[in-house]
Amino acid sequence: MPSHKWLTGSAQSKGRRDIQADAYAVSRNDAVGRIAAAVTDGIGDTEEAATIARLAAAAAAKATLAHDPGQGCQAARARRATHYASIQQGQYVQQHNVARAAEPADASIVTAMLAADHSRLWISWAGLCRAYVLYESGVLERATFDHRAATPIHEATRRGRHPAPYGPEVTRTVGRNEFVTAHLPVRHVTRLLLCSDGVHRHLAEHAIATVLRDSSTDATEAANILARAGGLTGADNATAVVIQRADHQQQGRS
Repeated sequence: MPSHKWLTGSAQSKGRRDIQADAYAVSRNDAVGRIAAAVTDGIGDTEEAATIARLAAAAAAKATLAHDPGQGCQAARARRATHYASIQQGQYVQQHNVARAAEPADASIVTAMLAADHSRLWISWAGLCRAYVLYESGVLERATFDHRAATPIHEATRRGRHPAPYGPEVTRTVGRNEFVTAHLPVRHVTRLLLCSDGVHRHLAEHAIATVLRDSSTDATEAANILARAGGLTGADNATAVVIQRADHQQQGRS
């Protein structure tokens, strides 16, 4: 049985986008002490991007719970491929009475698993979704790095503008290139945040840390604060899933 009980909370904000193209899914099996979560960020402000994000998140969370986050990401890729195979064959169009997608959509993804039979936190991802880990010491660690192509900076510098550190191209996604997996010791973890770039692009890490350190808030309240803050300050969709140790909240309210 798990040495800690884990609680979850989640929230989303559409920001100034027309469509909510982020998605998330959480799966748990309390009998064996496993909990899995996935956050996806559909690329583009389209219904098709939202569909791919939803399909990928659901498939990833289910497979992560049954296996591990790496298998979760692979399941998301397989689900996307199945979706477009059915469209190509005309089955999806006939069943759902929709037009064929002009261009296949894709998404960023991050998945994570906490399990009683593992002493480590497993995370797999591709693209711009991130994972942050808060430890008992109050230290916040960013557990992932972004997969985005660097852009030349000399042109912006020449024109006297502060150059953006990255260009628009996402180099790893649900649909292409390899996923990355990381393992972290779980013993001193109190909270885990999975989020789309609508959160981390518009909130500095010290602001994220402040929210996660506040043990007077439960997981849902923390996720709401992060998603709403990201949505209010930026134009993008914002999604936050917080997984926390139950005693982290109890200590803050005792």
